[in-house]
Amino acid sequence: MPATIIPSQLFLPFDSVRLGRFVNNIDQPLEGYHEPPTTEAPKSIVTEFDYTGDELCKSGTRLTSKLTFLLSLGFSKNLGSKTRLSPKRCRTYVLDNSDEWFHKAISSDVTKKWIEEAAVRGKRVFMIVGFHTLIDTHFLQESIKDDQLDCQVDAPLELSLAAAGAVIPLSGLIDPSIQMEFGSFAGNRARFFAPGEQVCGMQYREISYRWFWSRDISHAKVSNTKTWSSMAGKKRSKRKGVSEGEGSEYMFEANNDDLRGPDDGWNVERSDEGLVYIHC
Repeated sequence: MPATIIPSQLFLPFDSVRLGRFVNNIDQPLEGYHEPPTTEAPKSIVTEFDYTGDELCKSGTRLTSKLTFLLSLGFSKNLGSKTRLSPKRCRTYVLDNSDEWFHKAISSDVTKKWIEEAAVRGKRVFMIVGFHTLIDTHFLQESIKDDQLDCQVDAPLELSLAAAGAVIPLSGLIDPSIQMEFGSFAGNRARFFAPGEQVCGMQYREISYRWFWSRDISHAKVSNTKTWSSMAGKKRSKRKGVSEGEGSEYMFEANNDDLRGPDDGWNVERSDEGLVYIHC
């Protein structure tokens, strides 16, 4: 069951994330990524479901409960206030048959080279196999002070979201200080509305890899593995001080595995649909 990662940039534009993309950093999927140059686009399975009002609780086991609970914690941590998110609907996009897509993607020499160069640099390699979105999300923001609104609440919505590290298409957002029908203030509360579909979490599989000599190819895995003559083997050999054996060729093996989990610095919650991670 795949784990869901909530990146530091709490919301991402829908068009900025694609299924089947290879990345080096699960927290920064928009940096240093690789799009396999295949003739066919990856097939996706889309599940849409309504969001019911009182799912925002830590004890809930549904994925929507965990996502909105952890996202709210992320906004509150950055804005210094309590924030509740209430999306109109939620969607999950899943890569159909990720093993088949992996083998198609890895048939390209460009993709093989990109994976090997990442491996030479000691980078982990991940493949996006799913992502979750929230649609037409309402924000209820409460000041942590009893006598006045938090200073961020007085700012336009795009400034508040930018302070939280959110990456959202600003052209479609409504400034509550101008359009009061979309933003209202009462006591120490402020309401905002972010229209459209925003990506709030990604699912990954990890591409494990290793180098070996061709004489040891009988020990290579078979199921989800792709093996080829190494393009960066000599570069790695010089760096590691390894000399090639007589009559042997340097080989590279890549395997489509489950995510081993992020490095230190992440909180984790369990849901019926798998683990959900967010930065501490």
